[in-house]
Amino acid sequence: MSIKINIDSLDDDMREKIHNELKIVLENNKYNQFAPKKEIYPFNILNDDIYLPFAYSITDLSLKRKERKMFSEMIVKMEIKKIIFHNYYGLYYCNNNSNYFVEKE
Repeated sequence: MSIKINIDSLDDDMREKIHNELKIVLENNKYNQFAPKKEIYPFNILNDDIYLPFAYSITDLSLKRKERKMFSEMIVKMEIKKIIFHNYYGLYYCNNNSNYFVEKE
C-alpha cells in the first residue's frame, strides 16, 4: 500500500530526505564485483505525483493517511461450488448447503 502525494507540495529538504532514505543499494559479490553498484528506489513518480511506501510516509515523514470513510466499501460474497476430497474412510462431497459422505467399498 502506498500514499500518493503531489511532488510540488514537498519542499526541497523533504525531497532530499526521501531520495536519501529510500535508497536500497545492492552490494556486489564475487560474481559481479567489477560491475557498477545497482540502486533501487521503492517509490514511483508519475506525472506530478509520487507514490511512497505507506509505513515510511506515516512514521518518518509524518504524513496523514486518508480517513477510512473516504474509501468505498467492498462487498464480497464467497461461494464454494463443490469440494471433493478423499481420505482413509471414503469420499466426501461438500457444497454450500450440505455435506455428503460416501463410504469406502
